[in-house]
Amino acid sequence: MQSIRQISPNGWFHPTVFTAFNFCIDKGMCFYWGTSEWGAWQIDSARRVAADLKLVGPVVEQPQYNCFHRERVEKEYDNFYKSDLGLGTTTWSPLDSGVLTGKYNNGIPDGTRLAMDDSLMKRIRSQVESEEGKIKIEKVRKMTKVAERLGCTVAQLALAW
Repeated sequence: MQSIRQISPNGWFHPTVFTAFNFCIDKGMCFYWGTSEWGAWQIDSARRVAADLKLVGPVVEQPQYNCFHRERVEKEYDNFYKSDLGLGTTTWSPLDSGVLTGKYNNGIPDGTRLAMDDSLMKRIRSQVESEEGKIKIEKVRKMTKVAERLGCTVAQLALAW
């Protein structure tokens, strides 16, 4: 399975995307293709364009999904799940970049991914240290108490949720 994450900022994609993925499928380089972090309208549009071109369209979406990021999977994609389109999901960041492990409850420890000095980690670190991030950390602290009562880690609780 091969997936495509980025499309143009206005949501437009070129039909050559479908041709390229179908070339890979025809050559046995992958069996299917999918999307990652696309909106429902973009996926729906992509499936229609592929059908019009008589090509294989996306069969899977890879959204971020955890107890802090639920909207897209539980609401935006709801109609996909109720239809016979056969669109599947495979999620990423089930522990919200490590926030749901509790390891960032008291700041960013040395030696963790968020302490790294690369652009992606800096961006995620700034999100964790933002006001919204501080609210998440406070929620994780509360979840930690629940996890302790249940005899598990906060990460286990977050995954079991």
